[in-house]
Amino acid sequence: MWDYDKSKVILLKTILTLVVILHHIYNEGFPAIGFIGAIGGNIAMYLFFAMSGYGLTISYLKNENYIYGFLHRSLTKLYIPYIIALIAFVIYRYAEGIDQIALLKEKGLLSFVPTSWFIWVLSYFYIFFFIVFRYVKASNLTKVLLTCALVMAYVFIAPYLEFESHRYNRCPSFCVGMFFALYNDPIKKKFVRWHAWFVLIVLLALLGLRVAHCFDPIIYPIALFILMYIFKGVRELRITNFLSSISMEMFIIQFLPIYIAINDLHLTSTIGVVVFVLIVNVTLAYAMHLLVKVILRYKNNVFVKLKK
Repeated sequence: MWDYDKSKVILLKTILTLVVILHHIYNEGFPAIGFIGAIGGNIAMYLFFAMSGYGLTISYLKNENYIYGFLHRSLTKLYIPYIIALIAFVIYRYAEGIDQIALLKEKGLLSFVPTSWFIWVLSYFYIFFFIVFRYVKASNLTKVLLTCALVMAYVFIAPYLEFESHRYNRCPSFCVGMFFALYNDPIKKKFVRWHAWFVLIVLLALLGLRVAHCFDPIIYPIALFILMYIFKGVRELRITNFLSSISMEMFIIQFLPIYIAINDLHLTSTIGVVVFVLIVNVTLAYAMHLLVKVILRYKNNVFVKLKK
């Protein structure tokens, strides 16, 4: 069997980010986007969480020193783009004459950047991962189980805290990714391609029969990983490398061009809205990406000077 390698990660990050954007445009009243817009966003988020769990665990398994400085690195990469997006949304709403104090009181900080819930939830999981893998002296299986226990505790507690369902019902996928990383080598050694095809067909049949929505966060990631193991690595392209490198920024800033297209320009053509949103989204995301690099470079220089 083939591996779940970097080329596939790059392609997936690009495709899934675009699917989420189309999903949110669909939800703003553009049904012509169709099937991808209708359910693609939920599936994409299952896979994003699964890929995150896989990525953290496989990085640790390849190099245990990865955990040192992990939390600082990871949270910095999450929250600098978030803060930039937050400032951009505040400026936009100010220009629109929206009472942001009333908005803050009514809906809280998460309402300022609609996609920020993913940043916050992922940061919780990063903290869980760091605490367990840094301080628990046990086997890797035990560490994965403990981290997943914390993730599932969040899933069970979140409804009682009156969190919106999308802030917790996709999260079990994170654990699926961790287990696939832990058993990456045995899967490749023991599964032959017809085994993988059989498992994939069974999973797709379960999804088609809609056995239970509660299993979606588990079935979709398993189907993804099996599919990735079946197919050979894809050729890396400049466009996918570029879009993958700014995927986090594209994800977090996406509602700004959507609001501009619908509320300010009053575009009604589905194609027009999609083209406008994608062009502006990529432009803003790239500008954010460059700004993040400048901030990180400055922060690192200051840190080095302080150490001296």
